[in-house]
Amino acid sequence: MSQTTDESHAAWIKRFIDELRLRHVEQAQIDTALDNIREHLNDSGESPNEAFGDAREYAASLELPTRDEGFGRAGSISATLLALVSFVVFSIAVTRWLDGEATPSVIGWTLSGAIVLLAASIWATLGIARHVVDATVRERFTGSDAGLWGRWAPIAITLPWLFPAFAATIVFIGALLP
Repeated sequence: MSQTTDESHAAWIKRFIDELRLRHVEQAQIDTALDNIREHLNDSGESPNEAFGDAREYAASLELPTRDEGFGRAGSISATLLALVSFVVFSIAVTRWLDGEATPSVIGWTLSGAIVLLAASIWATLGIARHVVDATVRERFTGSDAGLWGRWAPIAITLPWLFPAFAATIVFIGALLP
């Protein structure tokens, strides 16, 4: 394909690539799809809109496999389960500490539970926030169901902090009781 043709189709190709990236398609898959598009356009002499229609709709119609970048669903679920377990450990240890059993092992379990609980909450928040941002951006670009994630984003992102809030409540109530 000539340089002139590439330049005249650059906007369509950019929209196509952007849509595939929003869908987390592997770069190798994107390159293969672009090679096929360029070959077809070169052979047919058609414009991308004539040959394939809207870039975003065509990208969606390909149904290419996607990848998970880092904090995937498994990571978010793992972080939530870790937060739950550390909350239970913290709750048991702090209750024993507040009952007057301030041994080094109880203090160690309390502090370890608190640190792991905070780390797991941060991990879960980052994982959920990534999914919320991805879905929101995808909705904005595609126009489908726009605003759904935007309404639930604050709740989804703050949800992992329920465990630390309950832990602080336990400590506060325990400190008030004689």
